[in-house]
Amino acid sequence: MPRCYSGTVVATTCRLGVLVNVDPAYPIGARAVSVYGNQFLGSNVVSVANSGSLRNLGRVGKRLHFTYTSTQTNPGMACLAADGTTTPVPIVTLSNVSTLSCDSVQAN
Repeated sequence: MPRCYSGTVVATTCRLGVLVNVDPAYPIGARAVSVYGNQFLGSNVVSVANSGSLRNLGRVGKRLHFTYTSTQTNPGMACLAADGTTTPVPIVTLSNVSTLSCDSVQAN
């Protein structure tokens, strides 16, 4: 298990929150296609349970470096049916998020 993971924000949705395509070296996510527009999002996508805490870091295209914990909770937001992905993706809680590098991420 690496000290730090990295990936790129590929979408933001109401139901799933921020979606991050994690680097392929760290297979923690799942293949994802957007329900809206049938757009391929990535092969290793995770949903961020604590999307609200990311603020401006949650913008599409942002490169993130982070640690995470798994979570079983559903974001619990009621949105349009055309919001999310065509297949389930793991929901994770990010911590120690940085846009600089893994060296700037401190493990819990």
